[in-house]
Amino acid sequence: QPTEPMKDQLVQAVKAYQRAGEAGKQEWAAYTDQYLGGVRDPARHDIDSLQQFCDSFGLTVGGAGSGVHFGAGPGMVAM
Repeated sequence: QPTEPMKDQLVQAVKAYQRAGEAGKQEWAAYTDQYLGGVRDPARHDIDSLQQFCDSFGLTVGGAGSGVHFGAGPGMVAM
């Protein structure tokens, strides 16, 4: 099956967010429980669902430098 570059970037953003700390893991788990049927694997969700999570928690994907950048989303403290 063909890869979708935008989906791949979003999946990597969610995975990186989870690896960045316990808060990220808990936020993703709570989000999936509430909105996505408890399915934790980001690769199993569509682009819109992943984008909504990224938008909600201040993750920016792609763009200049093409990486993942974490903002101060809900429950996060900007340092």
